[in-house]
Amino acid sequence: MISRYNPKDRRRLQRLKLNIAVHYRVNEPLHIKVMVGDKEIEARMLDINIGGMGLLTDFNIPAYSLLLLKFSFFRTNKLGLVKPYGPIEATGVVRYNILLEHDQYRLGIRFDKINKEDEEELHKFVKMSLNP
Repeated sequence: MISRYNPKDRRRLQRLKLNIAVHYRVNEPLHIKVMVGDKEIEARMLDINIGGMGLLTDFNIPAYSLLLLKFSFFRTNKLGLVKPYGPIEATGVVRYNILLEHDQYRLGIRFDKINKEDEEELHKFVKMSLNP
């Protein structure tokens, strides 16, 4: 599915690979918002860190588009119980868009605005998952 995508990892922050649902809405530019409709679109999160995420979507959303994102994840407490966290709501800017097989697109998203508490929980989640 994403076999053609093989960039050199230039990130300063390591990303956690995931496969969870993300809902997004295009906020800007207006012509893209009109093209996809003013609705929530479901996509798959491929990876995440505190700076952004990779998404797999059926829509051709160009770079520099502003998205409103909503997603949840699971975390484990000190007793080993798994609990959901979220939804996290954030805005993000599309940094790149790569056409993949089956008319799907890999979007690189940089978080623009995220609640401080959500950012801290996301940081803990990624850190604990990468360094168990």
